[in-house]
Amino acid sequence: MPDDFILIADIIQNYDKVEYAGKIKIGRDAIKYMKQCDDIVFYIEEVHSGKKGKKLVMQTMYKRKGSVSHTSETFSE
Repeated sequence: MPDDFILIADIIQNYDKVEYAGKIKIGRDAIKYMKQCDDIVFYIEEVHSGKKGKKLVMQTMYKRKGSVSHTSETFSE
């Protein structure tokens, strides 16, 4: 999994799908970026943070087998 983190910039800049992922447990909005890589879908959720203005912060990253076009999961922390 550590090697997967090298892909973060590519996933965010060249995503196949991006969508609003709902709210995390502490009430912040989450955005889900999805990228198809070798028959595995990578997900990145970035959370809006209000500490010093609004910014996006990485929340979590995980993989699922399948394709981007068949994903409709909701965010759960």
